Amino acid sequence: MPGGIRGGSRSGSPAVPGKSSPGGSQSPTFFHAYDVRGQYPSELDSAAARALGRAIAGTFPGPTLLGWDTRADSLPFARGIELGLSLGGNPVSRLGIVPTPLVAYAAARWKVWGLCATASHNPLGYVGLKGFDPSGRILGKDWERVRRRFGK
Repeated sequence: MPGGIRGGSRSGSPAVPGKSSPGGSQSPTFFHAYDVRGQYPSELDSAAARALGRAIAGTFPGPTLLGWDTRADSLPFARGIELGLSLGGNPVSRLGIVPTPLVAYAAARWKVWGLCATASHNPLGYVGLKGFDPSGRILGKDWERVRRRFGK
């Protein structure tokens, strides 16, 4: 499996309460049926990315691959995810800038979890996260389990 990564985050600003704040009173609006996506940093900031990474690690423990797309905000978002995964106990290996299907292939090839920070078809200013299980299948309804753990 590829080597580990070191991360950090670009923005230390707090998340918008009630949207992405781990302590927010409302359910985060960035969880969707097959992925996570929202505006960076107003909906998904570095603190929310770390909390999301921890929630993912608590829901899907074990080695995790992490890739991202070429958007400027994807790398700092991925670094926040990585930090949360690491704090949650998941060893993380960076794939770097890759197409999303490569993350699915690599997850299946190495039988580990795979995540890709990608805003996909969304406009500039958005970030997102797609996930794959160790067989390379996209995480669908599994995001609901992550959402329930988020902010605890």
